[in-house]
Amino acid sequence: MTLLGVEALRAVVEHLPLGVLVTDDHDRCQEANPAALQLLGYSKPQILGLTLADLSTIGAPGTSGRAGHGSPAAEHPGTRTTGMANFRTPSGALLALDLTTFSHIRPGLHLLLLTDPKTKVRSEEERALSDGQWLHAQRLETLGRLASGIAHDFNNVLTAINGHVQLAAELLTESPEARESLQLAHQAGQNARDLVRRILMFARDLPEPVPGHFDLGALVRETSGLVSASLPSTLSVELDLPEAPTLVSADAGSLQHVIMSLCSLSAQAMDGRAGLLKVSVYPARDESGAGEGKVGFVSLVVSDTGRPLGLTLESRDRSPMPDAPSISGDPSRSLAVARRILARSGGQLRIPPSAGQGNRYEVYLPSLRGASAESVCPLAASVVPEPAGERILVIDDEPSVCRYLELALRRARYQPEAYTSAAEGWARFVRSPGDFQLLVVDLAMPEMGGLEIVQQSRLLRPGLPVLLMSGDLQQFDLSAIAAHPEVSFLRKPVELQEFLSRTGQAIHAGRPRNA
Repeated sequence: MTLLGVEALRAVVEHLPLGVLVTDDHDRCQEANPAALQLLGYSKPQILGLTLADLSTIGAPGTSGRAGHGSPAAEHPGTRTTGMANFRTPSGALLALDLTTFSHIRPGLHLLLLTDPKTKVRSEEERALSDGQWLHAQRLETLGRLASGIAHDFNNVLTAINGHVQLAAELLTESPEARESLQLAHQAGQNARDLVRRILMFARDLPEPVPGHFDLGALVRETSGLVSASLPSTLSVELDLPEAPTLVSADAGSLQHVIMSLCSLSAQAMDGRAGLLKVSVYPARDESGAGEGKVGFVSLVVSDTGRPLGLTLESRDRSPMPDAPSISGDPSRSLAVARRILARSGGQLRIPPSAGQGNRYEVYLPSLRGASAESVCPLAASVVPEPAGERILVIDDEPSVCRYLELALRRARYQPEAYTSAAEGWARFVRSPGDFQLLVVDLAMPEMGGLEIVQQSRLLRPGLPVLLMSGDLQQFDLSAIAAHPEVSFLRKPVELQEFLSRTGQAIHAGRPRNA
């Protein structure tokens, strides 16, 4: 049996963050754990055998009452006392420590627990900081849910506004002034649509990356509005983007987080002073070495005129970092997260040494060599046959949107039947499923959702093309129907020409091959 009685107890004491001393009936130190040695500044050979009178003011004349402690050996068995006492370091300096004693834990042995009150204050401050960060994270999560919740309703409003404005502009051929006003209103609606999309991309924390092909320059241009709105007014933002598309393959939402994080670091370097933040995109350098970028990589560079932060990527390797944007304002964590996001797309992050002024962050993404805008967006290049009076069933519970879709289809020489009630629209389809060549259905409706309509319609009319629409497709689980080629998706707000083009493509794809 060991001095403490049980090996398991000794192991626990050895790892306690509290200082632990064990004394005998003569107040001599018989055991001290590592925390106590570090706190008092002794080695174990130095402290063993010293008395409490050697180590502290406990038991000294006139100090017992003030400290709240006398010798634990003088207490009754099982007595627990708390208070403060002054302990001496090997150099003679005094440390005011919180002290808790337990007398006679075993015959002839007594336990003293030592705590630095400064450590307690620091722990409380760290806990308060942690609570604040957690609350901030909760607010961001709530923002994401709120943004997702309002996206469908707001995009329905924009669909109606933009759609009816476009229809009116086509009808007003004799009034240039009226057409100009409508075009300006339509442009404002497009700006509102882009704003909703940017908020959704930034606020939503996607569980898995969704890789896609896109123009990096276009993404930077789209993100710049959100960047400018979140930065101090003293900071000017300048874009240097190529005219030709710079096509990359990555998760656009995650990459937007990276851009925002790097711009935020540049804002920190300004310290509230006026300065310049520049975001540049360079095409991949060709094999001859011409160009600003790297061979095979499109590059994105965020630079500023602020004070050098002296950041490196070394901290990333010291501890695992979560795959989510940093909310703590810790630059090392922000860089580690950005580096991990880029790595998932085969990209890289580089921070060249500062030349004495400003900071520079270089992002490299694999270039889609040989790709064209048409290959990235194949639907835009497809040939759509002219309408031939096909009958289309439209079901959307928003009256203004439903009317817009009906007018647009009728003007394009289709034959639409439109219903704002999902139950009534479904009843019409059930009466005669063979009447229609296409279903245009909103996903979120109170009586009967779009997914249910798709699943039921496939039982009555297998292979019938369906065009599903929603202001926020990501809030739905579309995995059960995404593999069916006759089902396509369209995100609201939808432009008039895009809606008619997708309608023609869906009808054409649903026709028999020998038709």
